[in-house]
Amino acid sequence: MAHTNSASEISVSVVIPAYNACDTISDALASVRAQTVQPREIIVVDDGSTDGTGDLLRRRFPDVMVVPQPRGGPSVARNTGVDQASSPWIAFLDADDVWESRKLERQLAQARSASDVGLVYAGWNRPGRRPPSRDEGRVVPLDFLQVLSGYFIGPSGVLASREAILDAGGFRPDRDGIEDRDLWSRLVLRRSVVMLPSVLWSYRKNPHHAQARRLGGFLAGLALLHEMREAVGKRSGPLGWEILMSYQILRYRFYFRRDGNRDGDARCRELLSEIPATAVHWTWRHLFLPYLVRRGLSRATGQDGSTGEFLPPSSALRGPAVPTHHHPGGRADSDRSDAVGTLARPGGTPGQTEGSGVVRDPASVGGEVSAFPPPTAPVGGDPFP
Repeated sequence: MAHTNSASEISVSVVIPAYNACDTISDALASVRAQTVQPREIIVVDDGSTDGTGDLLRRRFPDVMVVPQPRGGPSVARNTGVDQASSPWIAFLDADDVWESRKLERQLAQARSASDVGLVYAGWNRPGRRPPSRDEGRVVPLDFLQVLSGYFIGPSGVLASREAILDAGGFRPDRDGIEDRDLWSRLVLRRSVVMLPSVLWSYRKNPHHAQARRLGGFLAGLALLHEMREAVGKRSGPLGWEILMSYQILRYRFYFRRDGNRDGDARCRELLSEIPATAVHWTWRHLFLPYLVRRGLSRATGQDGSTGEFLPPSSALRGPAVPTHHHPGGRADSDRSDAVGTLARPGGTPGQTEGSGVVRDPASVGGEVSAFPPPTAPVGGDPFP
């Protein structure tokens, strides 16, 4: 397919924050050059690199706008790029990720389709993984609760209106680690957010870097949920905020236990004990266990990417219309605090809830999930005693 600058009625600026990116920036830029619709400009913000990233860019990519700045972190770097951009639409790309050739074409077409669209997201995959089969014509709207829940909307998959980004206040440096979710949560309150469930970019995640940032991101995510509590209350049932808190804590406790992070595990256990048991049980049955099943199926089929498989349903995030009970003082049962229990321990086998049995999921691989009670099990007490 021929490359063109006129296939779209709207133009786009590509913003790439780069810190010590000599080893990856060339691949990232090559994927931009391979787009079937070319951007108006490419802006690389050299965020205080010490490995010669800026020199490499000026030597090998003279047509790329390089903006040097002292080390400020990804939020500051992306904000700098947005400030420098001259197009009404911004496509973010991390310096270690790459795009599929039709990414901008597909996203710009969707951006033109409705005047209230503020962000178009695209599915991702890890290099070497087999992308899932999806209907490329299907568009999935994302609401506020889904975005705030922590559903992964990586910057490299985002095409966003520059006006919408600025109206929402841009990236907040004090939220590094969840700076993307923080901004998208504010943006979706003002403009619509949609997802194209097709793999259009590759996420080259560094697992050691992710583990190092996980606890900080977890605490920043809790702070974001507290800040958004009023907005959540207007869009959910009586326990909506508590369900969002439970969902985040349960997922992070799974990661902490898998990574051997005892501090994170202990913090999650403490926080779960402060949430009404009704909310924790609802989250466990309607959100967390389905998440684990989808995760196991994704890993078992080799489709370790995200094109909507892990998107939590809004109805489950809103919670029950009327809570069945609250514990005195707003606290859950003490044994409820060990809700994740043996879940992430390789070979761990939870106890059996009376009358429910234990379901062993053949899709769970790698020792991450060996057994768990079905979502229809009675919820009295800890599913993992």
